[in-house]
Amino acid sequence: MPNLKHLKRPCASLPMRPHSPLAVLYAIMSFANGHTVMLDGLRSVGLAPKPANGGVFVWLQLPKTVNPESLFEQSVAQNVLIAPGVSFAAHKSNPRHIDHIRLCCAAQDSVKIKLGCERLGQALAQCVEA
Repeated sequence: MPNLKHLKRPCASLPMRPHSPLAVLYAIMSFANGHTVMLDGLRSVGLAPKPANGGVFVWLQLPKTVNPESLFEQSVAQNVLIAPGVSFAAHKSNPRHIDHIRLCCAAQDSVKIKLGCERLGQALAQCVEA
């Protein structure tokens, strides 16, 4: 992913129309930053996320010893919302998604994304212990 740090919003007082090229660029930079922060945060708690080619979602394969539904319950208790991968399968018996969760890095700032990753790591640790 290209380094976009030099493209911060040029001027805070500059009016931004919702569909202007500047607004679109700003949104793309925000999502790119959130994606990077989430990948780094997940790695910091010992997880191995797969980088996506784009978009606002990160898919994470869980260890075989973790039940995604149990992790969902534990993460909600930690105030982190995850989506079990089986929710996105065409057929519930599709094993391709059963051991994955989907995370979203949109609409949150870097601090909240990092905190969410830490809490997800705690929830995961509780699932492994159980």
